[in-house]
Amino acid sequence: MNRQKYGARPHVTHLGMNWTAPHAFDDAPSPHEPYTPPMNKLVVSMCSLLVSAAGWWLGEQFGGIFTAFTVSMIGTGIGIYAGKRVVNMWDL
Repeated sequence: MNRQKYGARPHVTHLGMNWTAPHAFDDAPSPHEPYTPPMNKLVVSMCSLLVSAAGWWLGEQFGGIFTAFTVSMIGTGIGIYAGKRVVNMWDL
């Protein structure tokens, strides 16, 4: 019997091939991942972008492109941390 004919799709697991219903592939949020509002993502992204750009500029003043890249990556991490702190402080 061809299960694909009836809308089921194969799902590969560590034990082999399982057949699951089509609704198993919906875009429903996973119960294992916490919901993050879009404003949180925007604030964290903008903070990391700004601090990363400042890090690139600062690194370029002291060395070449590798120094700029390294300081920019450190700035990205600091920006993500600062963005999460801002989100928690403002209760966004």
